[in-house]
Amino acid sequence: MMTLAGRPTSDVAYIRWMGPNRDLVDYSRIQVDRRRELESWAAVIAALGRRVKTVYGYVNNHFAGHSPASARDLQRLLHQHPVEPDQLGEQMSLF
Repeated sequence: MMTLAGRPTSDVAYIRWMGPNRDLVDYSRIQVDRRRELESWAAVIAALGRRVKTVYGYVNNHFAGHSPASARDLQRLLHQHPVEPDQLGEQMSLF
């Protein structure tokens, strides 16, 4: 999959991290250490970012157990500043 990222066919890239762990049912925390994979992908994304205008990423809970934490880990590896949960305000009521 990573080799395909080296041959973009558009100025926009979209990457999905799905994961094989369909037996995960608690999505409140990281349960599978995927740090090495994210480090590899961060290098690929950095190179890809020089060839395309925009890179979108989607992390499924089955990747490591808690997709928001995985996304924040990837942001840190890309030297971005993720928004931590304690920085978020209370969600407004819809009703």
